[in-house]
Amino acid sequence: MIGAAAPADQQVPGPVAADHGTRRNGRGVRVALLALVWIVGSLFFTWTAVTSGDPIRLNVPQHDYYNQLTNGFLQGHLYIPTKPPAALLHLADPYDPAQNAPFQAQFHDLSLYRGHLYLSWGPAPVVTLFLPWRALGLGGLPSNLATLIYSVVGLGFYLALLELLVHRYLRRAPPAKVALAGLALVGSSVVAYLLRRPLFYEVAIACAYCFLGAGLYLLELGRRVGRGRLFALGVGSLCLGVAVGARFEFLLDGGIVAAVAFGVSRGTQDERPGARWRRVGTAALPWCVATGLVLVYNDLRFNSPFQIGSLYQLAGFNPTTVAYNQLGYVAPNLYYYVFSPPRFTGAFPYITLGPPPFYPGGTPAAYAPELFGGIVMTTPILVCLLVATYVLVRERAELGRIVGVLAVVSVAMIGAISFSVPGGTMRYEADYASMLVLAAVLTWLAWTPRRRVLAWAVTGVGSLALVYGCIVGMAVSVAGPNDEMQTSNTAAYQSLENTFSPLNGWFASLAGHAQVVRVIDPLASYPMNFGTYGTYEPGTLRFTFLPEQEQIDINAPAPGLYRLSSRLERTASAPAHGRVVIHVRSGTKTTAAPLAYGRVFQVTVRFVRGLNRVYAWATATGTRPPGAYPDLVNVYGLKVTRVTPPS
Repeated sequence: MIGAAAPADQQVPGPVAADHGTRRNGRGVRVALLALVWIVGSLFFTWTAVTSGDPIRLNVPQHDYYNQLTNGFLQGHLYIPTKPPAALLHLADPYDPAQNAPFQAQFHDLSLYRGHLYLSWGPAPVVTLFLPWRALGLGGLPSNLATLIYSVVGLGFYLALLELLVHRYLRRAPPAKVALAGLALVGSSVVAYLLRRPLFYEVAIACAYCFLGAGLYLLELGRRVGRGRLFALGVGSLCLGVAVGARFEFLLDGGIVAAVAFGVSRGTQDERPGARWRRVGTAALPWCVATGLVLVYNDLRFNSPFQIGSLYQLAGFNPTTVAYNQLGYVAPNLYYYVFSPPRFTGAFPYITLGPPPFYPGGTPAAYAPELFGGIVMTTPILVCLLVATYVLVRERAELGRIVGVLAVVSVAMIGAISFSVPGGTMRYEADYASMLVLAAVLTWLAWTPRRRVLAWAVTGVGSLALVYGCIVGMAVSVAGPNDEMQTSNTAAYQSLENTFSPLNGWFASLAGHAQVVRVIDPLASYPMNFGTYGTYEPGTLRFTFLPEQEQIDINAPAPGLYRLSSRLERTASAPAHGRVVIHVRSGTKTTAAPLAYGRVFQVTVRFVRGLNRVYAWATATGTRPPGAYPDLVNVYGLKVTRVTPPS
């Protein structure tokens, strides 16, 4: 995407004549494999989007925020048509979550300004997809379908860009390695994580992902001499501007536009006057116009070109008292966005997001992170950017500049997001993950040491890193932000869980004993209240028994009788003089026993090899304290031991 416009045979060292047929056949295989990757990735994206208990429904009314904003545009204004209730407008501080709590379910994260409700996410999805969908007479566009369309199209552009760059600079790369690199753009892009819960947040992020991929591909296509070059440059520049209209953070992709404009400004001495300036204008002007329109859009809504509405959000915190853009957010956010490791558990899907571990340093009072997996820890192929960049600088300078721009813009975006928000979220990683993955796989493909053993090591270790990244990406996409599949499509989730249950037995056999791998405690704090995450340290961390059934998952290394034991204590919410009874159900058998204060509670159950699910709850008689919480029993140190010896 950077560099002078030279003829093709000058940009990439051409093969000898005898190799032309082989290289042509090699490209055909590579294109076919990447097309297969796109099909498989699209099917995986589609499966993810429709298995969260919210199937795609066409020809029904759509009331999500982007469809409401589309209605507003059609009515000639920039706010959504829904009018805020008078009770909300008359609050002493409508931005205080303690006061606006009754309205959060309907208006959460909308921006209230001068009596109207706005989206703080950009209008690009409305202009590029929701309005055209309406123009075709198709009615409202479901958010999950919109996110899926952007994701599938965006993936196609990223894979096309990978093939184009490999063809121009790495023609000797084996097609199988290129296909594996393409799979990394599927599994490590965070897109599947977006599709697990495709709300309006994810619509905007997927839109930016799509147009960034399209812009990068078209700009690279337009850098070369040939028919349609100016058209490709102009449309590519416009696409990057549209990405700004989806996610305001993409102002930083102006660095890509500037790099391309600088590259195409260099021409030959015999070039016609003004030709290079036409290229520069074509590469830069569409982005400037699109970005300028976004600034005007912001100014018309909030009287400031750089205000997107975050200062007026009806969020879970008060935006008038919680500051944005603070240096104190940078260090903890960088930890979570870059270095926070995923968590490995014995419960399906076996890899989940943290924290823990939490950021080891201090954080501002308002800082509140969501679930995270640092991109270096979930996508270790990125290490190639640190250890092998010298290969590109020394041997493939043109490709090195492309990789450098992608990496620099990505790092700048990580820094900007870390600085701006008092706590981050995994979905924001989709803003830059694909650029970093593309830069890393290009570096890996270009790194071909002359010593055969070292070359094998680079190929082998890199392949393992790519496979690991895909597995992590697929696993965390099963849970998504809020464990949507487990809670809203339990049948599909349990079907997958049962399919992989032999792994549970293998994990227990490897440990040499039965393992408590998950406890779903409805009263636990975020994110422990989500079933896929469970308690952080099952078996050691305290949790509670409630009147509702509580799920406990246990991996057993072999079938037989096992004893569950734990120290139990009444909570302050239990009746002071009443009777508390503990109930445990395993399979069709339920055991009940009164709680004996200060004694270890034990129950014997029969397990099969692999995953076993136990349900436990407590009931009580007597008068409970006024305003008591539902919890009745504190559970300490839950252990599982085998009663029958192995045969």
